[in-house]
Amino acid sequence: MKGTMKVAVMNGIGKMGYTTRPIPTPKEDEVLVKLEYVGICGSDVHYYTHGRIGDFVVEEPMILGHEASGVVVDVGS
Repeated sequence: MKGTMKVAVMNGIGKMGYTTRPIPTPKEDEVLVKLEYVGICGSDVHYYTHGRIGDFVVEEPMILGHEASGVVVDVGS
């Protein structure tokens, strides 16, 4: 699968935006999943409102959400 995708990115405390990134090509032992749904949990809200959790400080644009589901659209070799 080639092309670009639109990505929601946290650009700072309380700041969200969109950017376009290339669709990745799966490596040998990977699959490419087209996301259908992504959950935002408490840690994501904490990053958004405080810019950190404990020792982990958001220092560059970050994609929030790590509870995802979707469809496998490509596989590595």
